[in-house]
Amino acid sequence: DECRSIIEAGEAIGYDADEAAGGTSAADKQSILAHAFVWCTDDDFIAAVWKRVQTMVPQIMDGAKAVGINRRWRCYRYVPGSVYRAHIDGAWPGSSVDDNGE
Repeated sequence: DECRSIIEAGEAIGYDADEAAGGTSAADKQSILAHAFVWCTDDDFIAAVWKRVQTMVPQIMDGAKAVGINRRWRCYRYVPGSVYRAHIDGAWPGSSVDDNGE
């Protein structure tokens, strides 16, 4: 269900060309290999995902307790044959949308 929700969100929001890692001009910085959208998930979705993965996440990391998943998701769609290298993102402040949509 969660995977279908992500796909449906992407189709509703739309994908934009992702920024390439290198280059100096605007044209150089637009990726032809990936398109992305940023999604600030709702409470029900993120609670379901956290419940599903919580037991697989270290409960303490660098002295901090795991309390959930950031609601701001950057989701990618790649063209066939493109490769996304394994990496680990750094910490990011939590995100949400208030009742006014901000």
